[in-house]
Amino acid sequence: MDSPVRNRLTNIFQEFFKKEGLILDGGCGEGEWCYSLEKRGYRAIGIDIVPDAIQHAHRIGRQNGAESAFLIGDVTRLPFRKNVLGGYISLGVVEHFRLREEVTRALADAQRSLAPGGRAFFALPGLLVCLRNSLSLLVTGDKVGMYHKYISKSSMERLLRSADLRVLISRHEKGWLGLGNIIDGIIKKFGSNRLREQLIIFWSNRKPVLFLSGNYFWTENRLD
Repeated sequence: MDSPVRNRLTNIFQEFFKKEGLILDGGCGEGEWCYSLEKRGYRAIGIDIVPDAIQHAHRIGRQNGAESAFLIGDVTRLPFRKNVLGGYISLGVVEHFRLREEVTRALADAQRSLAPGGRAFFALPGLLVCLRNSLSLLVTGDKVGMYHKYISKSSMERLLRSADLRVLISRHEKGWLGLGNIIDGIIKKFGSNRLREQLIIFWSNRKPVLFLSGNYFWTENRLD
């Protein structure tokens, strides 16, 4: 079921992406965003390096009669020809790379795969989210949490421009100084799904566009 946050972001995607081209969700996880876009008339495809996530995405697709395709693969080495994508979505992906060169390769391959004038949307977590995950890994001996490398808004803008992606809009969302992310992480680990859903509704109703603390980038591939 789509949450208020998912609906708001998908509405933003509707204004940003054209429906003529294929949209890739790079690092798609279990495919939720592909299905949200498909419901709104887009052709979407997802790729993720985690086989279990792709298997789950396929299973959900079969259960719901969805047509979105999913591939096991690496966003730094996309299995697409040049200029074949109309759009690209990256939601909380590049911060997991430990090397700056990996981020550079992922952005370069996104640009290579996009058609001239194709658009890409990137979302990265804020500093407090990255600190929260680092603390969680430290306290639990790497048993709880996931590696996050903080990339500032200005650094990401430079990386995007170096990859020949024109930054149309960049925005920082404080998200109540990241408290929403911290509480959400605690409830996700120890609380109920219903409680987490109510938290998301509470927070998203108090933000005009997004609810998560982080940096967001609307970009466009060069035309030539």
